[in-house]
This record gives sequence, C-alpha cells and structure tokens, in this order.
Amino acid sequence: MSENTTTNHPCSSLRAKKFRYTLCILLLFSVEVISQTAGIITDISFKDGKTALLTGENGLIMKSINGGVNWVDISGNLTNVLHTGKMTSYIADNTENNIILTAGSNGVIMRTTDEGNSWDIKTEYSMEDLHDILIYDQNNYYICGNNGTLIKSTDQGITWGQVQLNTSPDLNSLISMPPASSRVINIIAVGQNGACIASTNMVDWFTVTLPVQEDILSITSYENTVICGTETGKILRSTNRGNSWSVISSGVNTELYQIEFIDQSTLIGTTSQGKVVRSTDSGVNWNVISTPVTQYLNAMSFGSSVFGITGGTTDSLLYTTNGGLNWSLPAAVQLASNKRIQNAPGSLRNYPNPFNPVTTVNYTLQNAGDVNLTVYDMTGKAVKTLVNSNQAAGSFSVSFEASGLASGIYFYVLRFNDGSTSYSETNKMILTK
Repeated sequence: MSENTTTNHPCSSLRAKKFRYTLCILLLFSVEVISQTAGIITDISFKDGKTALLTGENGLIMKSINGGVNWVDISGNLTNVLHTGKMTSYIADNTENNIILTAGSNGVIMRTTDEGNSWDIKTEYSMEDLHDILIYDQNNYYICGNNGTLIKSTDQGITWGQVQLNTSPDLNSLISMPPASSRVINIIAVGQNGACIASTNMVDWFTVTLPVQEDILSITSYENTVICGTETGKILRSTNRGNSWSVISSGVNTELYQIEFIDQSTLIGTTSQGKVVRSTDSGVNWNVISTPVTQYLNAMSFGSSVFGITGGTTDSLLYTTNGGLNWSLPAAVQLASNKRIQNAPGSLRNYPNPFNPVTTVNYTLQNAGDVNLTVYDMTGKAVKTLVNSNQAAGSFSVSFEASGLASGIYFYVLRFNDGSTSYSETNKMILTK
C-alpha cells in the first residue's frame, strides 16, 4: 500500500488494502511503451459503450476510447491510491464540458477538463481516505469516505463542502435511485459494520438499519430494487428503495467487491477469489462463475448489457461479451504507460457492432500510403487480412464476413505507412450468433 495511505481498520481501504503489483504491459501490436510501477486496479467505470476509465495504486489513471482495447496513461503527478474515478459532462452556454474526477487516499481529489493533460488537485476538503464518487446530476456530486465522511459539490467538482452526518463508520459506496416523491429514499451510502445512511431530499440524512453487522463493500440499484454485497459474500436485497432488507446467499463466502445491474434483472458481482457471481432474477438467486484468474477482482464495469471488464491488477483484465457468463484474458489489450504515445486518426469503425455474420469496416486516410487491415481473435491469432495494398487518400469501406467464426470479441488493426508517417489503430468488434 502507498506510504501515504491511512488505514483505520482492516477493511477501511477496501480496494487498496491488497498487495503491491508491478504493471505488466500486454502487447500484441506495436506500441511505444515506457514501463512503470503502477500497482493494483481499484476501479473501472464506463461513460458510454466505448469510453472507460481505470484508476489504481500509485496515482494510476488510464483511459480507453475503444472499449478497453487500448489504454493510455493520463495519470497526474501523485502517488496516492486513487480508489475511484468517474467521467461525466455538463452543458453550459450550449457547450458540452467533459470532466474526469478521481478521489483517493488522504482526501485527495483530482479533476481535469482536458483529458488529463492538466489536473486540478485538491487536498483541503478532507484528510480521510475517499472511496466512491456519485454523480447524482449536473449540480450535485458526492464523495464518501472513512469516518463517516461525505462531501458534496454543486459546481461540477470545483469546490466541495462537508455534509454533516450523525455517523462515524467508514463509508465505502454510494448509489442514487430515480427521483420519486419527496418521501422516498433517493441516495444511499453503505460501509463499515453494516453502516447505512440515506436521504430523501439531499439535505437531511438518517440511519437505515441493515440485517447484518459486517462491512458492506458494494451497492447497486435498478428502479426501486437495491442490492448490497458484504465482506463475507452475503447479498442484501431491498425492493422498496432501502426501507426493508432480506439476506440472500451469493454462493461464495468471500468479499463481494463490486456489484452492478447490467440490465433490469441481471446482476454481476466480483469476488476476492477470481470468481464472479451472477443473478438473472434481480438478486433472488445467484450462480457462481469461474474465470481464468484466481486472485481478487475488485474493479468492474459494463459498457452495455453484454460487454464488461473486470480485474484486480493491470495484467489480469478480463473481458466478457455475453453478460458475464464467460470471461477471457485477451492477449490483444494494450496498456500503454506513456502519455506521449501518438494517437491514430480515430476514423476506424465498423457497423453494425455487434454483428452477425457480416459487418463493414470503415476508415479514412489523410495521405496515400501502404495499408494493412487485419482481424485478430482474442488470443492474438490473425483470422483474416482485409486489406494489404497501397491506397490513395480518402474514405474506404471493406466487408468482413465471419460465418465460420465463433461468437466473441475480435480486434481489427489498421497499419499505415507512407514513408514519412506511420501509425496503427486498433478497434474491437463483437460477433454474436
């Protein structure tokens, strides 16, 4: 754990309490890389189906704009454990403003509006470890942390103020529910020893009694249903926005680090033993699913109801394309720890995606040059070369027919060289049958 991380009890820094790992760079395609010690992954979050954020130990912040195929380091100059990160946007003067917000050990809050080229770093609002960020709406951001810490921003994360709570346990996770009447719960925070606080109006906060006295590590919701995961694998389930709860077995007896609704009835949870738990009836019954790893999976997010990423270290990212039924450790993921890596033009796309069995790959060349466009499977094996010729500047389309291939994730790589400029661009396609 980072030397500047304060831990008050064994589970108070739930995602950063694990062991130190060295960043392993997984390479299939050529990419400029400078390796660095980065530590464990603490959080993964999707803004949309392609844009994802990853945070971790030693100030690690990485971003992907193609569904986790490529990750680029956008870290600031900090070594704090960053427990959580979120991407959001707001409209002002008819302009969309994009924000990346992270928070972590010793009360650090980091905010950028230029994709990580510069960071505004705040440490004056709390000295406690901060664990989770909730973007309730454009004007209400929350962060929870140790010793009953809850801070709020009403100016898109520029300044923060303390929310006074009559509680002192560590708070690990926050969720909000769709607005309803002013008499029902719309925000819940959970944490140490069964702690649970809630609000109906974002002003007054009260304690909710849970049926367990153990640490609550994760919480998620869909409409009026709320699901929590505990340190011993218990599931807490409420169908009335947290007013009453039942205790359900998940099938495991270890930590449930992350739980997420991926559609109205399907939930996925991650554990400390490399297993995933899955429910298709809103959390009533659960199945245990093995993955290719046995270590902890304490970060997870889904970009759609079928596509998700989980992991505990940067060399154990797992991907699913069928809603968490199966997980793979692809060789084709690029974790680039160098901000100076040149971005490819960004024109490489395919439609439809997902597809069955034919999709069209589109790309644009700014200059004439040699072009190679090849499709690879998850293991890095080339399955088909679509283009291998010299092409003029302009826009191009090529069809890819995959009737003889199995369902799953495939990667297509465009390599360009005109003698003075060269680049490669990678994207992901999903074949569903």
